[in-house]
Amino acid sequence: MIIGNGLIANGFKFYQNDKKILIFASGVSNSNETCEIAFEKEKNLLRQVKESMSLDNDYLWVYFSTTSLLDVSQLNNYYVNHKKNVENIVKEFDKFIIFRLPQIAGKSNNPSTLINFLYKKISSEEKFDLWTNAKRDIIDIEDAFKICHQIIEEGNVLNKVIHIGTGIYNSIESIVSCLENITGKKALYQVKSLGSGFKCDLDLSIETAEKISLNFKNDYLSKALKKYYMSSE
Repeated sequence: MIIGNGLIANGFKFYQNDKKILIFASGVSNSNETCEIAFEKEKNLLRQVKESMSLDNDYLWVYFSTTSLLDVSQLNNYYVNHKKNVENIVKEFDKFIIFRLPQIAGKSNNPSTLINFLYKKISSEEKFDLWTNAKRDIIDIEDAFKICHQIIEEGNVLNKVIHIGTGIYNSIESIVSCLENITGKKALYQVKSLGSGFKCDLDLSIETAEKISLNFKNDYLSKALKKYYMSSE
């Protein structure tokens, strides 16, 4: 079963008819959101779905959080703190896995994602601030699914928080450079000494990726962005 209809939900559609695994991929998608009503809506939906499933405790709940919980520069971010609060709710369920995801490359109409934001600014030749201290792990939604699917199917991890990622921490400059090559346009930005880099415990993610022969080397970032944004041109 899948709750949601966005990028993550579509990426995990394999489970849409599954009677034992519930993919909860609905909720606040804007990391810049500050409205408490939006946050409460996700929490209420989570509780409502849980209540409707109360007669079937066999469901494995799969919730998607964010690796930004480890970013010290985001300690006061409303969205990040909301994700932490929802994680605590999910941890009360009988069976769950919480996957903390990094930045996702994929087809999405969400203008608030980092890559969509940068792509729009560059393609529209609009000015933006470039945070020189920020580094981000970016993974193709299809690869994120493959790793999470493998972990779920193996069944060795239950009631745990798992970080997913490539282990490659890209500077914003490198992401911008890739998008410049895709759009054929020069980015117009003002350099700001802001942002931060952070690393996650990706041992299980990397081990799983190797097991299913995923390769994050050889210009992985460029290939992932071209896959989804070259077709937008």
